[in-house]
Amino acid sequence: MKSLESHPIEITYPEDWRLPLIFSSPHSGDHYPISFVEASCLSLTDLRQSEDYAVHHLFEACVPLGAPLLTARFPRVFCDANREAWELDPDMFEDPLPPFVNRHSPRVSAGLGTIPRIVSADVAIFDRKLSFAEAEHRITACHMPYHEALQRLIEKCRRQFGFALVIDCHSMPGNSGREMAEPPLSDFILGNRFGRTCPQEITDLVAATLQEKDHSVAFNSPYAGGYITRTYADLARNIYTLQIEINRDLYMDPKALSLIPGAQDLQEVLGFLLKRLGDYFQKSGQKYKTA
Repeated sequence: MKSLESHPIEITYPEDWRLPLIFSSPHSGDHYPISFVEASCLSLTDLRQSEDYAVHHLFEACVPLGAPLLTARFPRVFCDANREAWELDPDMFEDPLPPFVNRHSPRVSAGLGTIPRIVSADVAIFDRKLSFAEAEHRITACHMPYHEALQRLIEKCRRQFGFALVIDCHSMPGNSGREMAEPPLSDFILGNRFGRTCPQEITDLVAATLQEKDHSVAFNSPYAGGYITRTYADLARNIYTLQIEINRDLYMDPKALSLIPGAQDLQEVLGFLLKRLGDYFQKSGQKYKTA
């Protein structure tokens, strides 16, 4: 098996890139370095609770339909590609951090910086402090290759089609662990930073297609789109981003980390959505091209 250092990402290209789409899955990596697991105070099962389990497989129909899929092989608890490169909690480290580090973002405060302090259950990953050199190594070996690849894909897509749409693919915890007072999460949450990163017509098409398949859809709450959605949207250059969060109740058993029978139905729904997007851009894509 290839190591993370030599192979931190996977790009699956279509035989014919014919759609102005790029699919990004930054949180579904499941290659855990043995040294990382052994150094953690958590079990591998506990570490995997932060993983967007199998999300890249749910969207793999994009490839035969004519769009590439970029996947992080490294796990989110090792290095989070949906953060700035240097969002780090100084309390995690034994040595002082360089001045360029963002120490005060909301993600850092929550323990979920580029190098996370906790898993999603608010449990610490390590019972020791790390060196900055360790963080620097992970960011250089994992985070940077992911974003360099995404930037190349966006520019290639824009050159070929005149515009690009990045679909950032995620999953969210289901309703089973939520407090009774909390409203239940929808099946899907679409994040476009409250209309700032994706034409509303495209967002509405995605929502209507999912609703047509009897799924509930919400917008921007509690997930409006993370670093990738926020950073790569450039409407002046006709580069758009849309984050899709999938309720894990639809497709997986979180304790067993396994697919449930509903996963096949969900894959069919997503395949239908991707085909609908392809049909839409073949008919209406001209309006999004750079003049």
